[in-house]
Amino acid sequence: MNFYYFGGRFNDENSIETPSSLEKHHFFGVLFTYDATQGDMFVRTAKDIKLNEKIKYLIAIRPYTISPQYLYAINESMNEIDKNRLQINIISGYIKDHEKDIGGIVGKINDLSHTIDKSKHTIEFIKSLKKIFKKKENYLDLYISTTNSYVFNEAKDNNNKIIMPYHVYKRKFWSDFYKDPSSMVPFDIKNMDVMITMTPIIRKNKEELALLKNYAIRPIWKKGEKSRVIDDVEYFTYESFHEFIKMLEEDGIHDLLINAIPREEVEIIIPFIKKYVELQE
Repeated sequence: MNFYYFGGRFNDENSIETPSSLEKHHFFGVLFTYDATQGDMFVRTAKDIKLNEKIKYLIAIRPYTISPQYLYAINESMNEIDKNRLQINIISGYIKDHEKDIGGIVGKINDLSHTIDKSKHTIEFIKSLKKIFKKKENYLDLYISTTNSYVFNEAKDNNNKIIMPYHVYKRKFWSDFYKDPSSMVPFDIKNMDVMITMTPIIRKNKEELALLKNYAIRPIWKKGEKSRVIDDVEYFTYESFHEFIKMLEEDGIHDLLINAIPREEVEIIIPFIKKYVELQE
């Protein structure tokens, strides 16, 4: 299993979440999220990347904020620094309240567009990328975040790698409530390259897990949202986590993107992965 960490940090020598630290803890890659207020992750990656390391930099980007052509140019330049270290995650975009007034998008689709319109734009973006990166030497290591059947089907038709939420993978169907609130659309990920994103809570035994009532509360980023346990959380003992990883691999899944919520779980999950990988080796 290739373990990825959700939400890495730059320029913090005391943090366990930097790419260099995560590589030492046997993570295969680190995802850097998109937020218009937090700087350019491509620039920071170019500054941070170390030639003696192998960890992948998975950069999330909203497709309407950048053109396929410019993404091609960035990928070419990053390969000149160190080949095959950059990965791209195309996301339709969840907009936090503090981003609403930034603007700066020229075109019909922007941060405030309807989810369906963003999905349609993502589909056109995927098609354009396929044309630009049609040659093997111009390869783009691309993951498409899939949260509905429309984008999923397009990614599948184009043989794209995808990132799928754990709660969707677990229930085995899409709920396309924008089209039909009662709809349940089954899917098949056989022969697809899938990364599952989840929030694992790991403790030594069931007794310790039983003490964690209403744990892993989702942060509130928008006015009107209510505090609740996040959708993609799952609770594991050391033994059941190993069984879970075996189940994923038997299902053809070899990439797991791990989120740490609440924040203090960082100090548990990252050292745990290090020990887990070393035990498997």
